[in-house]
Amino acid sequence: MSQLKTIDYRGGVIRFRIPANWREEYEEEGGATFYADDEPSGTLRLNILTFEGSAVPGREELLDTLRRDGAVPEWLPTGHAFSKQTSEAEEDGVAITVFLWQLASGVAPRHLRIAVFSYTLDTRDAGSRRALAEQALLEAEIRAAPFAPELGVTAEPSVSELQPADFERLAAQRAVVEAYLGDDEARRMYQTTAGKLRLLRGLLQNKVFRPDQTHELQSLGIVFGDALVQELGLRWVVVADGYGRDPALGLEGTSVLVYPLTMISKRVEDGEAFDVVDLFNGIAEKIEELK
Repeated sequence: MSQLKTIDYRGGVIRFRIPANWREEYEEEGGATFYADDEPSGTLRLNILTFEGSAVPGREELLDTLRRDGAVPEWLPTGHAFSKQTSEAEEDGVAITVFLWQLASGVAPRHLRIAVFSYTLDTRDAGSRRALAEQALLEAEIRAAPFAPELGVTAEPSVSELQPADFERLAAQRAVVEAYLGDDEARRMYQTTAGKLRLLRGLLQNKVFRPDQTHELQSLGIVFGDALVQELGLRWVVVADGYGRDPALGLEGTSVLVYPLTMISKRVEDGEAFDVVDLFNGIAEKIEELK
């Protein structure tokens, strides 16, 4: 667990780190889930609770907030109250162990904010070396996690180079599309911009993927992005914000970012009639103007 990535949850409401190869899933109404694809990794969930009062709560009030269900909170050097608990439960007939960590902080102008982290895993794996290492890592990161100092103040999106987990994600999504390459000639053509667009157009015209197959449609977006990279000299980067980490295309020497991941999926989901080649040409024209 040497490589970590930073999570700026909801634009920096709270910031912490997790293993770089963990996946991220965000709910529209709030809340997030983080996990590794391989077993027996546990699942980390996060929810933020915000309450309005008459003033920013002080130390004792924050500690009192976490004094429930037998929890013994402590005051951290970061200026937050912290508590941890462990419980056993059953999920789909499987015994699970739940580690619960909570951070409470006062937030201007007069709010209380509680970050609730729960780490769930199969009880049979809870004492394994890997699980114990994950627990220790997560607790250390949660203890050190900073909150945004004021309500509504969040961090700007950050742009960074692709990490190994990002390369794996892109390769996996390309594979979804490349599975439809019929023969060697199609694979040879696919190496060109025109070949990529031809494959995308065929898949869309034949409605191979339903509007609710978001992952597959976003995989089309990745190949669409590859075509833009190949034609315009853009490069893949990662943009991290409060909603997660997403691949994007950067134009060297500028702050311009292009987000191909959802360019196709959103149009299909909305029932929009469009031609992928026309979409490509329109974007390419705008980018050329910015060079």
